[in-house]
Amino acid sequence: MLENFTLPYWDSRIKMDAVDKLIRFDLGRRLQDDKNSLENVHKTFWSNQQADGWYAATNHKLELVYIPNYSRFVDEVADKIRSRGIKNLVEFGTGNGLWLEYLSTRFSGLVSCIGIDLSESQIRANTKMLPGIEFIRDDIDKWIQSNLMGDTIYHTNSGVLEYLSEDSVERMFSTIKSRARNSFMFLIEPVSLDCDPKKLMRSWVGGEELSYSHNYKNILERLNFRIEICEDLVVDNHKTVVILAGT
Repeated sequence: MLENFTLPYWDSRIKMDAVDKLIRFDLGRRLQDDKNSLENVHKTFWSNQQADGWYAATNHKLELVYIPNYSRFVDEVADKIRSRGIKNLVEFGTGNGLWLEYLSTRFSGLVSCIGIDLSESQIRANTKMLPGIEFIRDDIDKWIQSNLMGDTIYHTNSGVLEYLSEDSVERMFSTIKSRARNSFMFLIEPVSLDCDPKKLMRSWVGGEELSYSHNYKNILERLNFRIEICEDLVVDNHKTVVILAGT
């Protein structure tokens, strides 16, 4: 059953008929009742991704999607942090590392750039291809418990926190708020097209991956983050929330 739920939907070679889609939908709805189970299914899927899977299928996104749509936000973030002593950049769910490499050229004064991902295969490939960046295979929640730094931008791009439950996202934000002095959350995260993230009282599960749509602004404000950028836009047929929030 789990194989039906975690089929790589971007692979056109895999054909899903109506029955298979209904199986995936029903399984996802059942998993939704158990936050840990749904989150673990997503984590298992991404942990098992090989470098020639999703990441290879989306290599084009840097030039065709990310830079054209998000470079203005990157420039705005760079302006806001220029005089604030930011030394480190950490990207959770770094994928092929190309977006992280791009960011490293846009933010001045960085001492370290770190990419975290669940895929051991992709981390090995990144380390060979981008030796100037430190890549680590780890779970976000586990990594932040022992490795948080101040003076840091913590970043996600285009689908990372959507695979974590609201409780996990809030725990992550709370830990960063309390332990990462002079730091920022810079989030570029999708939400479902048929929901308004600003009106969500609780996180909602939907979409073809049955992932979470979170009200990031609400969660961050609840934890007393300082919101400096908050904008919604539609990118690549996905509704996207861009937020910069300071600790």
